[in-house]
Amino acid sequence: MSKNVENSRAEVLQTLHAVLDGENFLSRCTAVNAVGRIGGQDAASRRRLIDLLSDPDPTLRIESAVALGHTGSHDAADALLASLTGDPIDEVRTQAAAALSKIGAPNSLESLIDCLANGGYPHLDEHLDEMEFGASWAVRGHALQAIGEIGDPAAIEAVIAFVEDEDNEDLQENGFRVLACLGGAPARAFLLAQLRMGSALAKRRAAKVLGLGEPGGAGEQLLPHDMFDALDNALGDGTPAVRMAAARALGNAKDSRASALLIGLLGDGDHEVRNTAAEILGNSGGAETAAHLHPLLEDSDPRRQAPIVRILGQIGATISLDPLEALLDTDSEELLFEVLGALGNIGGSDKVARIAQILDRGGISNDLRLQTVHTLERLLRGAASRDKDAVGLVRVILDETLESGDERVAYAALSALVEIEGARARSRLLSLLRVEPEADAPDEPDEPEEAAIEAAPGGEDPEAGAEPGISQNSTLGSIQAGFPGLPPAPEAEAGPDQSALEERHQREMLRLLAARLLPRLGDVGEEAIEALMAAARAAPAALRRTALSSLAEIGDARALPVLLDGLKADHLETRLAALDGLGRFAGEAAVAARFAELLEDGDPHVRMRAVTAISGAKGAGVSTCLARALGDDDPGVCRAALRALSRATYAGEHGALVLDLLFRFSGEMRLEAARTLRRLDDVAATEALLGKLKVRQNEEQHWICIDALAELLSQETGGDA
Repeated sequence: MSKNVENSRAEVLQTLHAVLDGENFLSRCTAVNAVGRIGGQDAASRRRLIDLLSDPDPTLRIESAVALGHTGSHDAADALLASLTGDPIDEVRTQAAAALSKIGAPNSLESLIDCLANGGYPHLDEHLDEMEFGASWAVRGHALQAIGEIGDPAAIEAVIAFVEDEDNEDLQENGFRVLACLGGAPARAFLLAQLRMGSALAKRRAAKVLGLGEPGGAGEQLLPHDMFDALDNALGDGTPAVRMAAARALGNAKDSRASALLIGLLGDGDHEVRNTAAEILGNSGGAETAAHLHPLLEDSDPRRQAPIVRILGQIGATISLDPLEALLDTDSEELLFEVLGALGNIGGSDKVARIAQILDRGGISNDLRLQTVHTLERLLRGAASRDKDAVGLVRVILDETLESGDERVAYAALSALVEIEGARARSRLLSLLRVEPEADAPDEPDEPEEAAIEAAPGGEDPEAGAEPGISQNSTLGSIQAGFPGLPPAPEAEAGPDQSALEERHQREMLRLLAARLLPRLGDVGEEAIEALMAAARAAPAALRRTALSSLAEIGDARALPVLLDGLKADHLETRLAALDGLGRFAGEAAVAARFAELLEDGDPHVRMRAVTAISGAKGAGVSTCLARALGDDDPGVCRAALRALSRATYAGEHGALVLDLLFRFSGEMRLEAARTLRRLDDVAATEALLGKLKVRQNEEQHWICIDALAELLSQETGGDA
């Protein structure tokens, strides 16, 4: 926050104090929140909030309690305690307790203990019949938290008595956690007793909080003997959930002795317990741990083998390669899927020939084919040494896989070939891209306009449509996510022309992928750029879009006329692809002028994408475009413009337009506009809002101004002021 904005704080607070004295209820409530956010470190402002805890209106008392909690100041503790113990409204007491839990004032400890002992209502026993369980639960929960924040061991006895009361079972885990925070011999002794002799639920909860450990430095930290022995004993409990809780507690400890106990748990009779131990060991284990996990692969149930395989892949020890390779002959696709993933993580390019042969199996799913290709690509990518015979076999099999009836598999196979061949793949990609469809090939049908909506900024889901088990960080994931508008496969139909249709479809699919993969080669060369430009001008719509996107990614200025021509396409998605590609050239006058025209387009998705495309660009033309977008009637366009604004493009005219958004829209748009003003440190905006707030003729305008000022001037608070 700049000094100028900081200097405005006192005047804003003075104006808000006057609002607190006003008669409009909603304005006062809004001002309470703002004063808490802006004036948390101002003694006079805290005093005003404290006074409001006695206001006749319960809503104002609630808002004041919330605001005081945000200040973090101890000087509010006494007033909050008075509300906690004496306010007749449940929600006021609840928020007072919540505020005290954030403040953690030591002088409130006695009252908080009384709160626990009296069901959350220390001095309201005469009203027991009128108390609501939900409010009581919330008050006691916040009181527990406050006691933990204070951290005074004097509260241990009271907390123990609280959790021993069966009526408080719903808050037992909270109480156990507070005892762990308070520390000391009595608290630990109680928790260990619960771990040894409590109910199954109490044992689980005690193990959980004991496993949280105490803050410490790096390196090994041995657990106290009594705690270690109690957790060791819990590993033999008759309830599997208790054994798992104890295992997790040991796993969180920096104690080398825990590994031996967890390894012993790998022989547990419950497979969930075994898997838990294996997972914990896998998080920090190495080759030695992996060796202990190998016997679990001998389980006859693939569903139990699969998680162990996954953990071995996570550990990444090369000693696991042979045991995993032995599972490649499994009949379980689920298990084989995990084995392939683990081999890909560990490495071992000497396994590629064996893995590639999976693609020759009949009857396997396309998902498994995808995983197989992905694993081959990972194993061969950047390998220091490659078996030429194995690589040759892989190439042959991948070439055959290009003819797969599932386009995802074909994409993956070609992508893997590109990774294997590197720059040598250029000729292969160009040959695929240049193949012209037959003269009688059907034109690609226009896609529904909904596609534009799905592709709009802010509405994209990078994982939408991903196949189960395929990582979206993988090449396969990027391929699947990168072709949302692929032409549909031809529907099966009787007759001699079906095979020809399928062949044409396959050819077009490979042209698409070739166009998409060319930028991956780095220095693609003039020949590739020309081929992409030709595809961008005359190909079917899906290929045009892909070619335009690839040209934009390459960033060669020779493609600029083609991208500009793409804006004239009839197909909306093609226009959007060209528009996105032009973003990197937005600083050029001709492109900026074209973007200005696009901001007059009748489709809001075009306007929104135009704004997003020029985000980060500089120049007078860009600034003008952003100003036009801020005045748009569509909130999506305005939001894109707000996000595109930077200190380099921000000007006085923009500030006025952003202020206007506060009053033209509501909800999230108002919040985003205020945050933009804060991010850009607009002092003039603060002054303008303050001026509007002083004009007493439009209460709704006042609420908007107060909320915006709170966002602009909010400050980090904490501790005693």
